[in-house]
Amino acid sequence: MLLAATGSARAGHDPNGAGAPGEPDPGAEVRHVFAQYCAACHAGPAAEPVNFLNPTGGTSADAIAQCAERIAFRLVLWDWPEALRPAAPMPPADWLAEHGLDPGGWAAGEPRAVLRVFMAGLLALTGSSTVRVEQTGSLDPERLRPCLADAAP
Repeated sequence: MLLAATGSARAGHDPNGAGAPGEPDPGAEVRHVFAQYCAACHAGPAAEPVNFLNPTGGTSADAIAQCAERIAFRLVLWDWPEALRPAAPMPPADWLAEHGLDPGGWAAGEPRAVLRVFMAGLLALTGSSTVRVEQTGSLDPERLRPCLADAAP
């Protein structure tokens, strides 16, 4: 169900996110948040920043699952004091400001909450947890699962 929310062909849904006509689309909100706040940087053709919304192979749902630990970690960094963050939170505060969005509003807002709930469920499916991600990432974000499968140890 969680992978279906992002349109995974492997989950038995149309990779473009279309469901049966007239059926509710539980993934629409998650896809909307990814499109609004992540696609500007992560849907391009370049590998950097990681293009999990436009992967060169597989579906975006599979790429999001591969990147789940790092995405969850970057989302939780909004809760950390700025001086203690080992990396920039996502989306970055300067990107939000450039788009007329208040970083504090993002941190406390519904779109981030939607992504955090989705990522927590996805982490549970991939054998991780938000607690593990927060603890491991606070020690060294590079110990989190790599986004690119070919970069895995």
